[in-house]
Amino acid sequence: MQRPNIPAIVCENSAKTYSHLQVIVSLTNLQAGLTHVQNGLNDLLRAYMEHTTSVIAGEDGALDRLQLPPSITASANAVIEAASSTANGIAQAINSSDKPEAADAAKVKGTKRKREKKEKDPNAPKKPLTAAFLYAQTARPIVRGDLEAALGPDQKLEPNAVNLEVNKRWNEMPEEDKEVGPTAHHVQNLS
Repeated sequence: MQRPNIPAIVCENSAKTYSHLQVIVSLTNLQAGLTHVQNGLNDLLRAYMEHTTSVIAGEDGALDRLQLPPSITASANAVIEAASSTANGIAQAINSSDKPEAADAAKVKGTKRKREKKEKDPNAPKKPLTAAFLYAQTARPIVRGDLEAALGPDQKLEPNAVNLEVNKRWNEMPEEDKEVGPTAHHVQNLS
C-alpha cells in the first residue's frame, strides 16, 4: 500500500517546514503536556479543598498532610515563607514608626501633649451673657457705692471686695429671681 502524497506544512512565523508526521508527534506531545497540567491542577484543587475543610473544622491545616506532589509542596512552602517574611517586615516597619526612640521616650514621658488651638472666627457672633454676668453688670456700681459708704474716711476698698460682695448677693438671691435676668427687681433687692 502506498502512502498518499501529503504536502508539507509551512509555518508563517518561521522558515522551517514540517512534515505531517512531525506535526502529529508535536500535537501528541502537546496533548500529553496538557494532560499533565490538568492532572496537576486536579491534585492542587483536591488539596485546596482538603486544606479548606481542615481549617474550617478547626484543625491546624498543615500542608504536609495534604499529600501534594513534591514540586507543588516546594512551591507552596516557598510562597508561605515569602508571605511570612513580608508580613514580619511590614509589622517591624509599623512598630518602628509607632515607637519613639529611647532618647525621645524620656522627653515624651514627662511632658503632656499640647492640643492644637482652634482658630476662632473674628466675625462669629458672641454668646449671650448669662444671668449672673448681667446681674453683675448692673449690681457692681450699686455694691461699690454701698461698700464705700460703709468704710471710714481713711480706709480703702480691697481690690476684689466688690466682686466678692456681688457674688455673695447673687448666691443669696432666690432661684426664681436668678432666672429673670437683670431687671429693676434685682437692683431693688441689692441693698
